[in-house]
Amino acid sequence: MPYLKRTFPVLFLAFIPLVLNCAHRQSPGGGPDDTTGPTVRSMVPAAESVSVPTDIKITITFSEWLLPSSDKGIALFPSTPIKTRINGKRLEIKPRVRLRDSTTYHLVITSNLKDLRNNPVSRPVSIMFSTGPSLDSGTLSGCVVDPARQFLQPAVALFRAPWQAGDSGFCGPPDYLSQTDSSGLFTFEHIGTGAYYLLAFFDKNGDSRLQASGEELYLPEDSTVTVGSGPVRAVLYPGAFDTSRQSVASVKTVDNRTIVGYWKKPWDTLLCPAAPKFRLERDDTASRSMTVGYQQMPASTRFFILTDTALDSVSYRLIYTLKSVFDTAAFIDTLRIDGAAQPDTSPPSLIKALPDKQADLQPEIRFVWSEPVYFTDTLLMADTLGDSVLITGDTAVTDTSLFSVSRSLLPGRTYRIVLLSIHGKDLSGNPLRERDSTDTASIVTITTVRADSIAVSLSGGVSCLEKTAGRKWFFKPLDGPRNFTCIDGENTFRFDSIPAAKGLIGTFIDKNDNDRPDNGRLLPFVAPEPFVMFRDTVEARARWDVEGVELAPCDPCERKEPEETADSSGIEEEKEEPGAKSGEPGIGGRENEAK
Repeated sequence: MPYLKRTFPVLFLAFIPLVLNCAHRQSPGGGPDDTTGPTVRSMVPAAESVSVPTDIKITITFSEWLLPSSDKGIALFPSTPIKTRINGKRLEIKPRVRLRDSTTYHLVITSNLKDLRNNPVSRPVSIMFSTGPSLDSGTLSGCVVDPARQFLQPAVALFRAPWQAGDSGFCGPPDYLSQTDSSGLFTFEHIGTGAYYLLAFFDKNGDSRLQASGEELYLPEDSTVTVGSGPVRAVLYPGAFDTSRQSVASVKTVDNRTIVGYWKKPWDTLLCPAAPKFRLERDDTASRSMTVGYQQMPASTRFFILTDTALDSVSYRLIYTLKSVFDTAAFIDTLRIDGAAQPDTSPPSLIKALPDKQADLQPEIRFVWSEPVYFTDTLLMADTLGDSVLITGDTAVTDTSLFSVSRSLLPGRTYRIVLLSIHGKDLSGNPLRERDSTDTASIVTITTVRADSIAVSLSGGVSCLEKTAGRKWFFKPLDGPRNFTCIDGENTFRFDSIPAAKGLIGTFIDKNDNDRPDNGRLLPFVAPEPFVMFRDTVEARARWDVEGVELAPCDPCERKEPEETADSSGIEEEKEEPGAKSGEPGIGGRENEAK
C-alpha cells in the first residue's frame, strides 16, 4: 500500500495528457508535413452493392480525420436531396427522401472534401450501388483538354437527351456527375444506356450545377454521345455558355450625325444571327422616323448609329429591335438621347503602331487610332535597300487596324510605312490627320530581328496521327506573345524563319481557316476545334535547321506521367496524383547549322 500511494500521483499526472489529447480534435504536431489526402477505407453499403434498402443511410470511413466544413461537392445521382455530416473520419450521408426501387445510384465526392490539413481527397470518389438486383451496364470515359495547362479538376456532367427547352436544363441537376483527376481523365461506370449531352465545368461554388457565363466550360465535338453495351470514349475541349439577353447599356451623341452606343456584352452573332434594327424619332414632334445606319465594332461592345440628316439640339427616342435564337418574339427597347448640333470636323490621329520592338519576319502590324477608321487603300512598306512588301488589312471600321505582310520580311532591316491622309477616314468622312503641310499622316518604322536570332527551320512530325483535312500546326514560344502556324504535310510540320526560342508544339483542325483553334459553344451548339498540345519542350535554334523532331503522345487523354494503378472509384488503392511535368526537349532528330 505505501508503494501504491507514492506512485498514484505519478500515474495520474501521466494520464492527464492522454485525456487532454483525446479531448481536442487536431492534427498532431512535429514530423514531416502531411501532404497526402484522405482515402476511402470502407463504406456502408459496399461499392457496387445490389438490393440496397431504399431507406439506407450511407456511411463512409476515410483514412484520416476530415475537415468538418468541407462537406461540399457531395451529391447523389439520380439527383437526390441529401443531408451530410462529418464525424471524425466518418462521412455520413442521409437521403432526405426514400430512394427509388430498382435504380442504380452514383455517389460522387469531389476534391472539395479535405482532411484537417486541407489536403483534398487524392482522387474523386465515385461509388455505385443499386436498389434493384443489378447495376446499369453503360460505360463512358475520356478526358478534358485544358489549353491553359492549369491541371485543375473540372466536374463532368451527363444530361439525358433530348434536352428540354430552356437553359435551365443545363443549369439544373445533371443525371450523372463525376470529376476528372489531375490529368483530366474521367470515367462513368454503371450508367444507363442511351443518348446524353456531355459537358465539363469548374464547379466554383460546389453546388454540382453549371452556372451560365460564370464557370469555364468544356464540350465534345458532337452535341450528344450515345452510351451502349460497349465502352464509349469522348474528348472535351474549351467552350462557352452564355444565354443572357443582348441589350444596350448606354448611348450618346458624338456629333450631329453620329451616335455611339455600348451593348452590355460583346455582340454575339450566334445568339442573335440577324443584325439589330434601329430607328430614331424626335420627342417634340410626331414626324416620321429618321433613316439610320448601324456599324458594329469587331469583337466589341461598342457600336455606332449614323443618321442621314443632321440632328438638332433636342431630345430623341432611339428604338431598337432584336431577336435571339431563344426568343419567340422580337425584343424592343427605347432609349432617350439628346441631339447635338455640331458636326464632326476633327480628323482621326494615330496613337500607336505595333510592333514597337524588334519584329519577327512575318509580323502582325497594328495601328491604334484616336477613333474608329476604315482604310480605303492598300499600303506598302520598304527598306533603304529597295526591299518592298505589300501589306493588306481588314477594311472594317475599327479603332485598331490589323495588317499582315504579303511575304516574309528580311532579317536585320528597317522598313518604313508612309501613311497618307487619304489612306483612311473616320465615320464622318474626315481623312487621317496630317502631321505637317504635306498629305503625310504618319511614318511608321519597323525593325526586324537580326539573322543570328532567327531559326532557319523547325520540322518534324508524329506518326500516330490520323490524316485529317484542315489540320494545322502551331509553335508557341514560352516567352512570346504570339503563335506561329504552318499547314500539315502528311502528319509533319515545318516552320521557316521563326524567332529562335524554346516552346511547345500543337496541332489542331482549323475548320474555319483562321489559324487558331476555336472554342465550342453549348447553346446554340457549335463544335470546338479539336487540338493536341504536345508536352515536350522543343527548341528552335538560331541559324539552325532543326529537323526530325518527334513528338508524343498523340492521344490527348494520355496520362501526364506514370502513376500507381488506382481503382476508378477512388477507394483505398488510390495514391496521390502527381502534377504533370514537362519532359525533356523532344528533339529526336538532327540539327544542321545554317551556313
